[in-house]
Amino acid sequence: MATLGRISVLAAVIFSSFLPSFAVFSPRVVETQLLWEPNIIGDVSCYRIPIITRLPTGSLIAFSEARKFSTGDSGAKFLAYRTSDPDVRTNSGAGDLWSLTQFLIDDYQATDGLNLGAVIVDKVKNYTIVLYSVCAHTACPATGNLRGNYMKRSKDFGKTWEPPADISRGNAALRNLSWSAGPGYGIQKMHAPHKGRLIACGHANDLNSLSMFCVVSDDHGDSWKKAGTVFHLPYRGKLLPGDFAPTEVQMVELANGTILFNARSEGRYRCACRIIMMSYDGAETIPMETVRIDTTLIDPTCAGSVLLHNDMMFFTNAASSLSRINLTLRWSANAGLTWAGSLVINPGVSEYSCLTVVDDNHIGIVYEEGSNGLWFVKVRLNS
Repeated sequence: MATLGRISVLAAVIFSSFLPSFAVFSPRVVETQLLWEPNIIGDVSCYRIPIITRLPTGSLIAFSEARKFSTGDSGAKFLAYRTSDPDVRTNSGAGDLWSLTQFLIDDYQATDGLNLGAVIVDKVKNYTIVLYSVCAHTACPATGNLRGNYMKRSKDFGKTWEPPADISRGNAALRNLSWSAGPGYGIQKMHAPHKGRLIACGHANDLNSLSMFCVVSDDHGDSWKKAGTVFHLPYRGKLLPGDFAPTEVQMVELANGTILFNARSEGRYRCACRIIMMSYDGAETIPMETVRIDTTLIDPTCAGSVLLHNDMMFFTNAASSLSRINLTLRWSANAGLTWAGSLVINPGVSEYSCLTVVDDNHIGIVYEEGSNGLWFVKVRLNS
């Protein structure tokens, strides 16, 4: 009861503060650009898992997996990225100019290569951090490598990058884990408790120990530790239809410092829809009493994205209980307790998506359109 009270009071405050302008809130798509083409002839067979964030310079930076030899989740890949220049428009005037694709990581011919991953912007240090995993699906016995999770960090907004760093350095609890962050973005806490903390949450890929958990850093990425965990139920049991199993996850920090998690429901627990959870201590714990099911957010068991911007919460996913179609943007003025409206971005094939702030009156979405590639969409929030 106390937990519900905290959420309701916060929601009421947010809703009442936004109410005067809510009546004219009318999002609409104003730009669409193809970031990565499908079926590339050469070293890349397809691009998948787009993630994006806004840099302190005002530019956007987007990442994806450039899958070399197949479209599967395992196998060899490049880690690809592009950045936008908000001060330069394309020749056609269709949108901001994006840089050419650059490859940040090359795992050569790995049998179980890299997987994205989350991008985090440290606004205190102006760092850009990308987390990715290797050997997430197997123990890579052919090469003798352990499963691992790594960080690439840039101190100049993506122009140059430090060598990969194993985030398990000095912390055995993170060693040899089958875990993938996000996919999407991590956050930096802007409010107490643990103001300044970097947080990324994700899921284990081993179905024998499937769980969602977070990693946190209180020293700007120099070291990391394992934090809040939510186990699937029954724990260490074979995952069956209807089981409770939050996996791929995105999060936002609310105005009172609470973290809200919006997670894929791998077992379709109670319905084909999203799992919502909270943490009140900077992701140290995620109490089970905060777990709820959002039946409005129907989901075909796919990654989605959540964003808080100007006191309005946004959510994107393939809004279907049956298949990965119908990419839809929803918005809420009360921290996701109810959803006030929706806008279909793409009614056809739509898979993973990620939201970002563009500027005060625009948000951006990167998403997979199946065989039609990875797209960026800019949405104007108020006309």
